[in-house]
Amino acid sequence: MSQDATQDDLHQLILGFDRKSTEAVHDEAALANPMFSQVPRLEQEGETKKEAATDIGKLIQQATTPDEVQSVVVGGICQRFAMFTACPVEDISPDVSMESFGLDSLVAIELKNYLVRTFEATLQTSEVLDAPNIVSLAKTIILRSKLVSQNTEGSVVEKEDVVLVEKPLEPAVENAVAVANHNFHCCRASKTLNKMPLFDFDTMFDEYLDRSRMFFSPEEFESIERDVAEFRKPGSTGRKLYNRLYEEANDPEIENWQEKYFLQSMYLQRRMPLAPFNNFMAFHPLGEMGHTQAERAALIASIAFQCKQDLEADRWEPMAYMFTANCTDLWQYIFNSARLPGVPLDRMAKFRGNDYMAVLHRGHIFKVMLKDGEENVSAEALIKIFSAILGRPDTDENWTSILSADDRTSWAENRQALMDLEPTNKETIDMVEAAAFLVCLDDTEPTEAEDRIRDIMMLKGFNRWVDKSIAFVVCKNATSGTYVEHTCIDAMTLFAMQTAIVQGINTYEPPRQVNGHTNGVVEVPKEFTLKTTPALEERILHVRQRFEDEIAKFGYRDIVLSEFGKDILLDRHLPIKGIFDLMCLLANYYYYGYNAQSWEAISMSHYHKGRPDIVQVNTPTTAHFCTIADDESLPAHKRFELMLEAANDRNQTIKDAFGGRCYQRTLRALELCVEEGEELPDLFKNPLYEQTVEPNQMFSNTDGLSPESCFIMQNPERFWMTYYVTDGGSHFSVITGKKEVVAWADCLQRASLVMKTLIDAA
Repeated sequence: MSQDATQDDLHQLILGFDRKSTEAVHDEAALANPMFSQVPRLEQEGETKKEAATDIGKLIQQATTPDEVQSVVVGGICQRFAMFTACPVEDISPDVSMESFGLDSLVAIELKNYLVRTFEATLQTSEVLDAPNIVSLAKTIILRSKLVSQNTEGSVVEKEDVVLVEKPLEPAVENAVAVANHNFHCCRASKTLNKMPLFDFDTMFDEYLDRSRMFFSPEEFESIERDVAEFRKPGSTGRKLYNRLYEEANDPEIENWQEKYFLQSMYLQRRMPLAPFNNFMAFHPLGEMGHTQAERAALIASIAFQCKQDLEADRWEPMAYMFTANCTDLWQYIFNSARLPGVPLDRMAKFRGNDYMAVLHRGHIFKVMLKDGEENVSAEALIKIFSAILGRPDTDENWTSILSADDRTSWAENRQALMDLEPTNKETIDMVEAAAFLVCLDDTEPTEAEDRIRDIMMLKGFNRWVDKSIAFVVCKNATSGTYVEHTCIDAMTLFAMQTAIVQGINTYEPPRQVNGHTNGVVEVPKEFTLKTTPALEERILHVRQRFEDEIAKFGYRDIVLSEFGKDILLDRHLPIKGIFDLMCLLANYYYYGYNAQSWEAISMSHYHKGRPDIVQVNTPTTAHFCTIADDESLPAHKRFELMLEAANDRNQTIKDAFGGRCYQRTLRALELCVEEGEELPDLFKNPLYEQTVEPNQMFSNTDGLSPESCFIMQNPERFWMTYYVTDGGSHFSVITGKKEVVAWADCLQRASLVMKTLIDAA
């Protein structure tokens, strides 16, 4: 404050802001507040990016010859490449291969987004990286750009060029099917069926030892090396176990050798409760439309049902990850599915058809139809139905559904006891399990990220039925998210549906005459009841107490960093994912005081029926950087070089894992294929072995579609985190013990400042 202001007793600061600065700090509450609705979007006020796109559009429209059109497009691409690679535009040759630019995966995504926006053309990231050169990429863009007139387009690209630039990952499914040499519809975007590879025996154990060595003393590691050597001997039990996996991997009748081991060991045989330690949550943005609870619930239900219909009509396009087509086998479990408890194994069940949803409010259960004859029930009609459910007077709480959050053996027994007790109980359970999805209407009103996690994932376990594949939770203030049973659904499985929901939230404005209230009389849908016994009521109290005791150990932190983001890293030609992943390892180093193991989940959905694997990502190269990151006895430029080397090493680890070089799931499968009467190999009995394959920390980066996400590991000393990168910073969701999460958040902030210092030194 100035001296004059102090003398005049003025103590207020006025700070300017715009919509982009508010979005950069993820202030969704402000963005959703009608008071700020007049803050202009940059796109409406002549944002620089839009102006640039407009300039290119004008140049294309002014072009009079095909060569001029191609020149404009090539020039626009070269300019963007120059910015992303920190090179003068004259040094960007349109004829050199894309590999020569060394694009990081997140950088490539940013480039694709720019090209789509600027040239108004459909494009996939894989097409950017796989194009022979910029000229070929330009021809692809010209073929699809809405800015290029049909008359000009035909003369710019010859037929043989189309063959050159078109890829099997084109959105049109027919193209993919026409060239596929297999009959698996889930992999229709892949010409060849990519079966899950089996990691080579000796290579796997070499890598296992290399990645584990630095975390043990020489004396400790000697016992692991001894047991591995015994496992690898010719004729050993270990070799016999591997040969069983090898036969399964090469059996043409087995679609994926890993499937039964993964599904059984990770999910169906586990007896622990699904909540809070198996299911996960992906939150929706608040949006800017000011929805009521009924409006948000109706919007989500309407979109989800349309997604179900599109999926069943085969209108969903194949998707890709890391520039490779994905298997979509898990899509079948999104709707009308449930994990049914059993002994000794649970089982997955699919209930096709059934165009209705089950709605839970204060633990009471209702059936709501999603079709009226041949027509879908409109969002406006659903608003009235949800309003009627919410408007019931003096509704008490019903806790019976929390029995589904019991351990799986107890829930299997009590589920059967409920069905045997009353026919209406069986009718209710059958209805819920066969529903397309659930909608859970909560009475909480969380406003901040920590509140959302606490109220929706960590608050007593009330008003849920945890066996259902998906449930949409909608709070009183319209905060919402997708609650997922993990057994047959991974995060990427939901991408199409989540994208549609997010788009709807950001654009749907309900008719104001409805305004979340009923016009005329709307009957409350039929309530489906569950009758209990004193023994069941006692078990309900037990499950409630167990849930509260377990969840009380955990804490969540929503960490928003602003030291650097995409813009700075792109400007300096640094690998975005590699830098942020390395920052997490540095935070771990500060937290533990030493280099600890760290694991990342890797999608394997580019293989037929592939499920995520995990890879230990802290290597000697990354560990060395962590030890010298803030050592000022080394020049900053030298530490920067080591940082870049470590970031690239970190990226290479992920690329290798993506190609099937992951040992954890294979080792677990070797354990599971030991037959009755066979002696367990010494390696699996070694007390140190479990430390080499059971993660204490899991993290991954996301696309930011969900502002926060949540998965709770069973031990409060273990960490689970996701992050996404914004233009100006990054956003981390972290769950671990209550004290641990605060300490790790401080370490992450410290690591961010150190990394920023080194980035600036470049």
